[in-house]
Amino acid sequence: MELCLSADGHVTSVKVAGSSGYTRLDDAAVQWIKRQRYAPAMAGDKAIAVCGQKLSYEWRYQPPLGNQYPKMAMMKLERKARLRTDGPPLEYPPESLAAREEGKVALTFCVGPEGKPESFGMSKSSGHDRLDVAFFNWAVKRQFEPAIKDGAPVGACDVRVEHVWKLPKN
Repeated sequence: MELCLSADGHVTSVKVAGSSGYTRLDDAAVQWIKRQRYAPAMAGDKAIAVCGQKLSYEWRYQPPLGNQYPKMAMMKLERKARLRTDGPPLEYPPESLAAREEGKVALTFCVGPEGKPESFGMSKSSGHDRLDVAFFNWAVKRQFEPAIKDGAPVGACDVRVEHVWKLPKN
């Protein structure tokens, strides 16, 4: 990637200098890079805008979840792990509203015995990065009710949480 940065560290442009060979991955990397803020370039004690900054980005495959706790389907549980209903509401990203983006997104978690998400993966994309990122950022900050086995909380994997982004009717 080749970047231009403003004097305050915001990305003003990004160019894919070497493609991954997959347009969606390249586009996702560009969107992620644009949302970051960088330390500005300095000329003496003055921050300056610069172009031509090189940044490499590498995508790596992560194997499916499930190795730290058993899958819920493999255990005889009194209660499955689930997302708690208290907490902040999920808000539609304003840019997605303006672009009229909709879709269904799903995440799969491993939830520890104390109810905290310990690992996660996206099991279904909405097809829109902003919607996926907004749901991910909301869900990973949430508390879960852990699975219960033999009267005690236990860690479990394959906890699925999904959301359908649907534009409000006017």
